Amino acid sequence: MADWVVIETEYRAGQRSVREIASMQNVSEGAIRKRAKKWGWVRDAAKTVRESIKAHMAGVGAQISTQEALRTAIEQAAQSGIADMEKGLSNARRVLGRVAEMLEQVGEPKDLKTLNDANAGAIETIRRIRQLDEPDFNGQKAVTVRYVD
Repeated sequence: MADWVVIETEYRAGQRSVREIASMQNVSEGAIRKRAKKWGWVRDAAKTVRESIKAHMAGVGAQISTQEALRTAIEQAAQSGIADMEKGLSNARRVLGRVAEMLEQVGEPKDLKTLNDANAGAIETIRRIRQLDEPDFNGQKAVTVRYVD
């Protein structure tokens, strides 16, 4: 009997041809193509690779045998990423607080420039983590300018 979870996973991964998958699972290519069309399976090797990397970075083993395990691994990777981003936000906020304290005590232009650069870096970090800048069509960040009367 064919293991359709494995077939779907292999199909979506896009690493093997439909013929190879059919041969491995003892089903016809037509049966796989028919089910893929019916259930809207899409072959996306790049997405599968990204998900595998995320799963690996979350400490999950490289071999993921079922969709549920894959979903769990992706969720764990997402939670790990969220924790990292929250820590980054916390650090950037602490830098902003320290910069504000130090601005009261600084008189040298060179020191003001250094503090201004640290402030800008912390703000940029927060904007990137929070994804506040929308990319334009070339993948560059777009700046929204609003005029107030």
